[in-house]
Amino acid sequence: LDIIVEPSDKGSALTQAIQNAKQSVHMTMYLLSSTEDVNALIAQHQAGVGDLLRLKLSSGRYVQGTVRKDGTVQVEP
Repeated sequence: LDIIVEPSDKGSALTQAIQNAKQSVHMTMYLLSSTEDVNALIAQHQAGVGDLLRLKLSSGRYVQGTVRKDGTVQVEP
């Protein structure tokens, strides 16, 4: 499922897709500032839907991390 978020839709399709995920959530984001999306990701993680994040830093480097039960991320070296 590919979702393109435009400023005018306020990301509602993205939030719904996260909330409706059954097995995993894979995202490529350059900026994730929506409290609703962050809370939806945390809720899905706590429900057992995925626990691995892959983030692209502004330097262009990728890092992987594991989402903890409290919603924080442990970045792997």
